[in-house]
Amino acid sequence: MGSYEKIMKLEEMRRKVDEGDLLSALRILDTIELKKIKHLSDLHLIADVLTENGKYEEAAQIYLKVYEKSKSRKALFQLTEISIKLNNEEDADYFLQQYRKLAPKDFYNYVFRYKLDKLKGESYEHLIGILEELKRVEYTEKWAYELAKLYYKAGMEQKCIDECNDIILWFGDGIFVEKAKILRSYYLSETDTNGIMKEIKRQAGILNEDGLTATPAMDGGGQTGVGDDSGADSMAGQEELVDGLGVEVQGMLQDEMEDTVQEDMLREDTVRGAMVQEAVQPGLNPREIAEQEVEKALYDMLEEENLEKENKKLRQMEEELPFHVGEIFGDFMQVLPVKKQLVNSLDTILQEQSKTSMLIITGQHSSEKTRLAKDLALFLYKTGKLKSSKMAKITAEKLNTLEVVTKKERLKDCCLLIENAGGLKAKTIEGLLELASILQGDIAVIFEEEEGNLNQMFQEYPKLIDLLQNRIHLS
Repeated sequence: MGSYEKIMKLEEMRRKVDEGDLLSALRILDTIELKKIKHLSDLHLIADVLTENGKYEEAAQIYLKVYEKSKSRKALFQLTEISIKLNNEEDADYFLQQYRKLAPKDFYNYVFRYKLDKLKGESYEHLIGILEELKRVEYTEKWAYELAKLYYKAGMEQKCIDECNDIILWFGDGIFVEKAKILRSYYLSETDTNGIMKEIKRQAGILNEDGLTATPAMDGGGQTGVGDDSGADSMAGQEELVDGLGVEVQGMLQDEMEDTVQEDMLREDTVRGAMVQEAVQPGLNPREIAEQEVEKALYDMLEEENLEKENKKLRQMEEELPFHVGEIFGDFMQVLPVKKQLVNSLDTILQEQSKTSMLIITGQHSSEKTRLAKDLALFLYKTGKLKSSKMAKITAEKLNTLEVVTKKERLKDCCLLIENAGGLKAKTIEGLLELASILQGDIAVIFEEEEGNLNQMFQEYPKLIDLLQNRIHLS
């Protein structure tokens, strides 16, 4: 292969990777002579393609070659990860030690330690200790949910519930938040387990629409027909599997062995009109497939129950108010996930004991967040929470330069919208709380930010976590 042809194939492979077509990238790779590849960037590309296609042993050889040449952190990271995937404890231990020396402050030292010790079969208590330390260093929803599952498996009920509550509070929405809600619901008896199992059986073809046991009827081509015992045995086995899950639905989580890379690969699925994300887990056995169905049915049922609760709240709200809520919030009420949050938020505003309304709006699009903030200001005015629908907008950066208490006369009877609120300093936050205390309900404060940037504000002033329970996320 000439140099030009090699370069063109590598570039084509890069394009396929960028497009997410990893299988085509692998096919191109199969036509390249690896011995002639010398550049580190090309070797990294090749190793990445092999890794993403599950060819871990071949990828490890390439990463080892890269590491010997460059001592790069990425190569060492991948060698540690792959060694764990290949159940090679000795190599994983060695590479993890080297990684710690190279990146002592990287939180992935805890992640790798957890994965490796889990591979070694260490006790739940030991694994919990690692993830609790990780939580103190870096709090992410993925590993927080893993910690909640460990609490569950170890029988630590209250710690499991508390961790689920933390996940829901800190991260707001997403696949791990939904999983945390489901896990918490087991302990708090918020789900109809019998109804869920009935739905699972129907999905498996065991029950017909009347809830009676269904008999499969399949045609030729080696498939089951009437009087064919093989199909009956298969269906009986399937029914036994689902019934086994029904004895203790919690077994879904106890037996769950999630591959952490696969958990990162998310697909979107429409559930009752809302887009939710689920982990893609190829190659599952029948029990694992059934467990996923249980989890999805749990989610569906919770969504249905929650939607009914919100509709009831909305009806009660509109009976007591002299206007229709939908007239103010318009399009926001047409998006089910937003409607659910918005109804709960409005109910909180009407019911809250505090005279000053304070809430958070998160999302990617600034214009939508601002539009919702204006609608909320109008709602506060129409419900008598504020004496006007005026809204003052300011960035956190600008607010940090002001003595906000000195602006109390200008901000009275106003809704204050703080953009990029994650940048607020502790002194500014204290000033805002003092201002709210002085004005005694004659001000509302809305904190606007992208979801991932809120942690900075909470770290700056942890007390805000309890004060800002009222949140709306625009996806």
